[in-house]
Amino acid sequence: KGVTPIPGGPQDKMTPEAAAKVQMLETAKSSYAEVENMLFDENGNVDRVMLINASLGTPMTEGRELGVRMETGIQAITRAETGAAMPDTEVYNTRKRFMPSPKDNDKTIKLKLELYKDFIEGTLKLIDPSGRFNEERFQTEFEKRLKAEGEIVNWSDLP
Repeated sequence: KGVTPIPGGPQDKMTPEAAAKVQMLETAKSSYAEVENMLFDENGNVDRVMLINASLGTPMTEGRELGVRMETGIQAITRAETGAAMPDTEVYNTRKRFMPSPKDNDKTIKLKLELYKDFIEGTLKLIDPSGRFNEERFQTEFEKRLKAEGEIVNWSDLP
């Protein structure tokens, strides 16, 4: 408390590992609009053929591209949660949480994509450009979300 890092000093630099994680999240974020365009038609209906091709990785289809776009985000989320040395089960669990499946109904597909987008954008909002956790930015975002939901707005109000 009360100590301010020297601008450009060692505390203002992001490690290569942190930079790679941030870049993966940024890549997933920039790809999200295309994911939505590929998965939903102009009326908001799920393109089931696209989804099946994505889940099967059908060669030379747009569905395969959709799968690659989603997998970039899945990998970014998993690395953000667990780090670089992650077991295959962690990637599988993340994929199961966020990747729409042909077995999902439309509501579940939309929910998974909403959660996927929220995780990526929310994580990027909380990362300080220096690579350090920014408590003030976190508190501001936390309060904004709670206010939107009509919930508690101050840490001191928490049980």
